[in-house]
Amino acid sequence: MKLKFYFASIFLLFVAIANCQEALPYSTDFAEDDGEWTQYRTGTTPDDTYTWQISFGELQHFYPVGGTELTNDWMVSPELDLANGGAISSLDYKFSGFGFPFDLDTIAVYLITGSQNPSEATSAELLHLFTNDLYIPDNTWYTLSDFSIPPTDGPAYLAFRYQTVVNWLDAAFDNLEIVGMPLNTTA
Repeated sequence: MKLKFYFASIFLLFVAIANCQEALPYSTDFAEDDGEWTQYRTGTTPDDTYTWQISFGELQHFYPVGGTELTNDWMVSPELDLANGGAISSLDYKFSGFGFPFDLDTIAVYLITGSQNPSEATSAELLHLFTNDLYIPDNTWYTLSDFSIPPTDGPAYLAFRYQTVVNWLDAAFDNLEIVGMPLNTTA
C-alpha cells in the first residue's frame, strides 16, 4: 500500500510540475496586465517611470528621460514548454522617437533558460535583434513571422529586452503567437 501511495505521489508531483509550463501554442495580445509576464530591471536607472508596461493593448517601453544611468529592462513570459522547440509565428512591433540605436542599445527577443530572472538564468540566447536595419522609428506596425526557437530542456522563457543609457528609442510589441514544433518521429 505504501508503495502505491509513493508512486501515486510521484505521478501527481510530475503532473503538477508539467502543468506549470504554458503549453504551445501560446498567444497574447497584451490586452490586460494579467500578471503572466514579469519585469526584471537589471540596469542602474533609478526611475520607475520608464519601464516595461502593458497598456493600450500593447507591451511598451519608452525612453528614459535624462540621466546617464544604464536602463536594462527585461519583460519575461510565463514558463513555456519548449522541449521540442517552437517558432514565433507572429509578432507585431513598432518603434518611435527621434533616436537611432548605438552599439550599446538593444531592443531584442531572447530565449532564457533555468530561471525567469535573467540575472539568475542559465543562458540568454538572442533570438532576434531589432536595433539593426529593422529599426525604423516611424510609429508604424510591422509583423515579424516565422523565426524558430530551439528545443530547450527545463524551464524556458521568452523575454523582451530594452537596453540603453540615454537614447530616444520607444518600442511597442503586440499579438505574439508561439507555436510548437512537431515531435521528431522515425519510420
